[in-house]
Formats: sequence, C-alpha cells, structure tokens
Amino acid sequence: MPFSVFTLSLSAQDQPSSLPDSEAQSAIVFSETTFNFGTITEGEIVAHTYNFTNTGKQDLIIIQAKGTCGCTIPSWPREPIAPGESAAITVEFNSKGKRGNRNQKITITANTTPPETFIYLAGEIAPKNDRPEIPPLLDPDEEPVITIPEIPKPVATIVEDPNCVTLFPNPTTERLQLEIGEQAGQPATIALYNYTGQRMAQREWEAIDAVVSFDVSQFPAGSYVIRMQIGELPPETQCFVVKK
Repeated sequence: MPFSVFTLSLSAQDQPSSLPDSEAQSAIVFSETTFNFGTITEGEIVAHTYNFTNTGKQDLIIIQAKGTCGCTIPSWPREPIAPGESAAITVEFNSKGKRGNRNQKITITANTTPPETFIYLAGEIAPKNDRPEIPPLLDPDEEPVITIPEIPKPVATIVEDPNCVTLFPNPTTERLQLEIGEQAGQPATIALYNYTGQRMAQREWEAIDAVVSFDVSQFPAGSYVIRMQIGELPPETQCFVVKK
C-alpha cells in the first residue's frame, strides 16, 4: 500500500504561547517518598506502591519513571491525571546478585517544575547460603541418593510488538513523522503537548495512514509529549525533542 504523508499546519490558537507561571502548572506530591522493606534474602523480589496526588492546576503527565539499574522496574499511569486526582506508581525490585544495604532511587520525569521527582526503595539484603550441604556418612548397607539438579528454563525471547508506533527523527528540527505499523487504517486521535501540559496541536483520523507527519518547526526548542489513541488499543504516550 503506498504511503501518504499528512502535514499539520498550526492554527492561531494552536501556536505556542508563553508558559504559565509555576502556580498554574501540575505538581506531584507523594504520600511517602521512601519505603523500607527491612531485611530480605538475596534473590527475593520486593514490590511497593507509592500513592501521589496532582496538587497543581494543569493535567499531570508522567513522561518516564526509571530506576538506577535494571533490577528496579517502576510501572506508572500513562493517562493524564487531572488536578486534584490521585494515582499510584508501583516499583518492583529484584535483589538477585545484590547484598548489604540498598537505597534504590527511582526518577520520575513529568511536566512539573522541576521536571524530576525522586522516590526510594531501601533495606538490607542478607547473602544467600550457596554452600552445598555435606551429607552424613552413609551406612554401608544404605544406597546413596543422587539428586539431579533442575535444569533452568530458557529465557523467553523478546519480540517487538508490531502495534508499537515509531517516532522519527527524534530529536527533530522541523517535522516529526510517525510510523503507525499494523494499526494503519484504524480511527485515531493524536495530540502534542509541551512539558507544562499545554496542547500544541491535535488531529483526528477516521482511518489513519501508515505514516503521518506533524510540522513542529514553530515549536520552541525543548521536550514534548505525544499522546496517541489508535483503534481499540490503550492510549500510548511518548516523548520527543525539538532542537533549533
């Protein structure tokens, strides 16, 4: 199927305006920022949920939540959170290969001032006893018991989801293109926001093409959020950067 490229020209009301003052922006306030899981044995997995509220006056959009290493995996809401509403971030920590005192930092990036907020998962990891047990001496009349170690299961191969939308180029200077993938032909709504939650542009399709394009040449340099609702898939949020 031939690709069609759409170009979006911003109307006067969609042109970037001056940023609102800090009192009009979103704000993320956690009921607790540090959870102490006490003492666990190396290899155990700990999970904890951190509740927060948007105390600002704009929709709160969480761009990313990232741990200091691959052992700390946060899950966060992709939907914008209205002023006064509450939501939660769940963090899972795998202690495999870790020992001693731990203070895992999770960085939350959102359209707040400042854009980064930090929460922590702390505790003590006791080493696992890896020494093999020495069986007692056998009676001459007893037969030895041979234990066959369990063969580890193969790790599943991660396959790229054909429903994922690809943004390119990112960073960009003039035009942002979206490769829709297998969801081409579905109804779609796509909106662009700046880091304060201000909507910069929005477009709707009854049947979206395989590749669509947004003109961002008039956007100020900085980071932006693109929110996509395509077909019956859950809303997807990604970030991109405009350079000058």
